[in-house]
Amino acid sequence: MAYLRTSAMRRSDHGRRRRRLAHLESLGLRG
Repeated sequence: MAYLRTSAMRRSDHGRRRRRLAHLESLGLRG
């Protein structure tokens, strides 16, 4: 269960950055 908590923390922490990077990449490819 502990590793699940760490994974959740990683997702919440890096999820925002990954989403922003993916969004910028998608815009760059489209634009």
